[in-house]
Amino acid sequence: MGFFTNFFGSTPKMPRNLSARPAQTVGAVVVSATDGPMPITLKEMRDLAATGSTSVRVHLVDVSLVDDEELVELVELELRAIASDCGFTQVDVEWYA
Repeated sequence: MGFFTNFFGSTPKMPRNLSARPAQTVGAVVVSATDGPMPITLKEMRDLAATGSTSVRVHLVDVSLVDDEELVELVELELRAIASDCGFTQVDVEWYA
């Protein structure tokens, strides 16, 4: 017997705790450090908040292309402010070269 008993029939029993637990999703947004947050960044964060996600992970890429580290920190602060305005309680910003 395989995973599915037949095409239209029932499936094997799933553990109840998997279906009863609320899903905690973490959304991810990719932002270039050279451009900073764009209007699409705000739209993506609003879309993630609309799905019920309470946390977002921001991947800040192209950090090595910015000469001044303070500019990258300002971009990060702006991203955190946007995420906070969208209602996210947890914001993780990761820097990538």
